[in-house]
Amino acid sequence: MTFFDDIKTGLDVIREAFRFIHRHKWYWFALLPAIFMVLLYRLGHWISTHELDLTAQTSNGITWIVLYGFIEIGLGLALMDFTKYLIVIVLSPLLTYLSAATEKKISGKQHLFSLQQFMHDVKRAVRLALRNMMWQYSILAVLFIGGTMIWGEVIHSPVIYVMYITSFFYYGFSFMDYTLERQKLSIYESVSFVRKHRALALMIGASYSLLILVPVNLDILFSLDGFQSIGFWAQLGEFGWHVCLLIAASFAPILGIVMATLAVMKMNSSRK
Repeated sequence: MTFFDDIKTGLDVIREAFRFIHRHKWYWFALLPAIFMVLLYRLGHWISTHELDLTAQTSNGITWIVLYGFIEIGLGLALMDFTKYLIVIVLSPLLTYLSAATEKKISGKQHLFSLQQFMHDVKRAVRLALRNMMWQYSILAVLFIGGTMIWGEVIHSPVIYVMYITSFFYYGFSFMDYTLERQKLSIYESVSFVRKHRALALMIGASYSLLILVPVNLDILFSLDGFQSIGFWAQLGEFGWHVCLLIAASFAPILGIVMATLAVMKMNSSRK
C-alpha cells in the first residue's frame, strides 16, 4: 500500500469513526477524559502554586528544600502543560476496552473476557505510550535546539512543522498498537507495521491532535474574577466557549482509538 493509499484510508476512517460513535451513542465516554483532564490540571496547579516551607536551619536542610522545590515545581508544570498527553496514559484501561469493543462490533466475533489478558493489554499500552512519549520529546528537544541555533526562533522556522509531524506520528502509533497487540504482534513487530504505514499513523495522530491541542483555558472554569472585571455575559460566553473546547479535547481519545481500530482492521482485510 502506497503513502497516498494510506492517506485515503485515513480520510475514510475519520468519517467512519464519527458515524460509528454516533451509531453506538459513545458520546458519554468523553466524560471520563474530561474529569481526568480537570483533576490532573488542578493537581498540577496546586503543586506549582502552593508555598514551600523555608524554615531549614542547616546547609543540608537548605539543599533539600531547593531540591524539593525544583521537583515540586517541575512536577506541577508537567501536570499542567502535559495534561493532554498524560490523559492517554491514564485512560489506557478505557482505550483498551473501546478498541476491543470496536473490533467486536465491526467483526461480530465474540471474545471471552479475560481479566489477565485485559491487564496485560493495559500494561502494554502504558509501556508503549511511555516509550513513544520519551522518543517524541527527545526528537523534539533535538529539533528545538537545532532550530534555535539555525533560525533563532523555532516557532517561525520550518522546524515547527517537523515537530508537529513527529507528534502526530507518535500519537497515531500509540492508538494503533491497541489493535496490533490483540493480534499478538510484539512491540518490535508493531513498530515495523506502523513504519510501513506512516501516513496512516500521521492521519490518526493529526485528527487526534486537532482536538486534544485546542487552546482550552481551564483557569476560566475555576475563576470568578472575570464576572466582575469584564461583565457577567461576556464572562459567561468565555466560560461556555472553553467548556466546548474542553468537550472537544475530551472527545479526542475516543475518536482516536476508534479511528485506529478501524484503520488496522482495514489494513488486515486488504492483505487477505
